[in-house]
Amino acid sequence: MIDTILHHINLMVQCDWSCEPSDSFNCQNSISKLSELSAISKRNLHIVFKSYTGEYLHKYINRLRLEYAWGMLKSGNYTNEKIAEHIGFANVTAFYNAFKKHFGQTPAQSKQAPLPLRTTPSEPKHRSNSFIKTTLS
Repeated sequence: MIDTILHHINLMVQCDWSCEPSDSFNCQNSISKLSELSAISKRNLHIVFKSYTGEYLHKYINRLRLEYAWGMLKSGNYTNEKIAEHIGFANVTAFYNAFKKHFGQTPAQSKQAPLPLRTTPSEPKHRSNSFIKTTLS
């Protein structure tokens, strides 16, 4: 079930959201939508997802979006505005602020710098957590 959610999130992050309304990404990846997709209650989805990935759902989604944005920046083919639209941020200011908060540097600074190491989550806990194995079986 969680694998379905992870697959869905990865597909949504890689979609081009520039022709969609500004809140489309968030609507398609809301806890309600993901709960419906996985057939798990919202509360249990939060618990199971955190146990499985080691990250909270919202932080996981933001990290993936921003890492994808970082790759787009490094390619040199996109402006901040295009990247913000492409990955579904409401506006370039929201993208800029999220990027700086996550990476500790602005999008312009990151074009010349390597990806900071702090972006990867801690070791997933799902291998040793019997609750998850029981729930997902």
